[in-house]
Amino acid sequence: MTTAELYIISDLHLCDGSRVEDFQAADERALVSFLFHVGRSPTSSLIINGDFVDFVQIQPRPHIWHSPTLGGTEADSVEKLEAAFGAHGPVFDALSRFVATGHTLRFQFGNHDIDLVWPQVQARLRSRLAPKALHHAITFGSAWHERGVYVMHGHQADPANSFQNEPDVLHPDGDGVLRLERCWGTRLVEEFYNKIEVLDGCEMLDNVRPRMQAAVIIIKHAIGDRQMHATLRAGLQVIIDTLEQLRTEDDVKHAADQLGISRQILSWVVSVAGWLGVGGRSHYVAKGTPVLPVTVPSLQTAYNYGASVRDGAHLAQHAPLGTLAAKSMAAERSPALNEYHALNNQRAIQCAATIATRHSDIQALCFGHTHQAITPALAIDQQPGWPLPGTAARLYNAGAWTRTLDLKYVNPAQATFEYIMQPGHYRLGRDYLKITWSDHDQRPLVETLAWGTH
Repeated sequence: MTTAELYIISDLHLCDGSRVEDFQAADERALVSFLFHVGRSPTSSLIINGDFVDFVQIQPRPHIWHSPTLGGTEADSVEKLEAAFGAHGPVFDALSRFVATGHTLRFQFGNHDIDLVWPQVQARLRSRLAPKALHHAITFGSAWHERGVYVMHGHQADPANSFQNEPDVLHPDGDGVLRLERCWGTRLVEEFYNKIEVLDGCEMLDNVRPRMQAAVIIIKHAIGDRQMHATLRAGLQVIIDTLEQLRTEDDVKHAADQLGISRQILSWVVSVAGWLGVGGRSHYVAKGTPVLPVTVPSLQTAYNYGASVRDGAHLAQHAPLGTLAAKSMAAERSPALNEYHALNNQRAIQCAATIATRHSDIQALCFGHTHQAITPALAIDQQPGWPLPGTAARLYNAGAWTRTLDLKYVNPAQATFEYIMQPGHYRLGRDYLKITWSDHDQRPLVETLAWGTH
């Protein structure tokens, strides 16, 4: 009996070895051993399901982007890829050996490596990994659909990190130069998290989930730290630029829903922006001058309130962390339900269900993006909405190979800035999916596994 094996890994976030690097030497050694292991089977193939190279965090020059909506050029993306080659040679060598021994390798586009759509980026990656005769074994795309399995990164189910019409993400600037589309989540990382992470002890903060809860914790701390005010102001500018497009209270509700936060928290963030003098597109507005050009009364009131507060500590004390933490560690939930809800599940499930209803052959959908694997031990097949509504398909997640701190499992009283700065509180990743088909049964068998010791 012969068996075909497909391995799926996701969210490695290889960077350039700088202060913002999350993929450490131990992770690299583990990945190299994993690739050696899966390469020993003559029938195995590998899909890297998005966010392989973290182009968003590789910044060879300040402000390498062009505008709020347009990022770098093809040459910029190639330059970033070369930086990843230099920092993680053993990983690319191991992938090269995998292809050289007769296996196929596919790179899926993620929100952090959407740069892979560029032809020159694909060509350079192929040339690094294989001789020209084997370039056909290395493919790229937004989705993979074969033998009852559908694989995509999953960021398109996350409004803050989605693109308008992926894979059509290349747009001309005013001079006709093609540039990458820049989603809101990319702006937040480039203009806020990248600046936060170069500060001592803050290297892991972009790996805290849910990200908006982490942002509120960081903002609350930064209000009382004058050295962080400039960085905080830059991050809030991203939010304010987005809020300028809101015109009605329904717009505000929709924006809060997209961010996964309450309107109360959104208003508090706007109040902080008012206190720091962030508004319009001016980074340094006279203190106490409300200039936020939003016609929504509630947001304007919140901004004006912040501008009128003299002591930043007052704002920090009133950060609505309790509202965010109310869903954490609910006593009545089983561990399975906690995991089920921890995925930012509803949007992922809706996206997966839509795909499954379009393709009746799909039995398994495999996402990444959330950094949270779903394990069979949780027996969540019995929970509502699982399998996907109206279909026989099930949703799986490849997890991540980076360390993650999920605040949904942290006592709200402990969810402080000091807590999220401690590397020991982050769960080690190295999750992967193994899918097998046998000659006598062509139905895919999906296993959620982890490489090495957690």
